[in-house]
Amino acid sequence: MVYLNGIWQTNTSNPYYNVTNLAAETSYEISTRTVDTNGNVNTTTWVNQTAKTSVPATNSAVTGTITSTNGGTGLSGVTVNLTLNGTVTT
Repeated sequence: MVYLNGIWQTNTSNPYYNVTNLAAETSYEISTRTVDTNGNVNTTTWVNQTAKTSVPATNSAVTGTITSTNGGTGLSGVTVNLTLNGTVTT
């Protein structure tokens, strides 16, 4: 039995459960209860864990230059400078 913030989500025999459509930067409590092969629910033991979702990736523009220091005869000695959101990284 899988619960999210105290609300039943599903029963599963898998060792995992994927939750979808969660909000970014939000804490959620994931709880489970075990059920034996006869269908008896363990009413005395809960397994609880709190997790926080991360910030979603953004589709920012990345610009850069590639400079060959090998006289244009190959790509050895390449320098790459990237700018992401105004910050230059080398």
